[in-house]
Amino acid sequence: MNGGLDDSGVACLWACITDLDKVVSLINEEYCASYFTKLRMMAQVAAAPHIPTAT
Repeated sequence: MNGGLDDSGVACLWACITDLDKVVSLINEEYCASYFTKLRMMAQVAAAPHIPTAT
């Protein structure tokens, strides 16, 4: 991430966060749910400075 995220990278990251919000609650295996919850938290930290604009 030398230089940060460009607009398409930010959009992709927010799309991944949205997808993770939908599927994490559907995962029945505790280890997997924990893994993807942590992945979502890391994505949120990376995306937080790049709040998407309203469309």
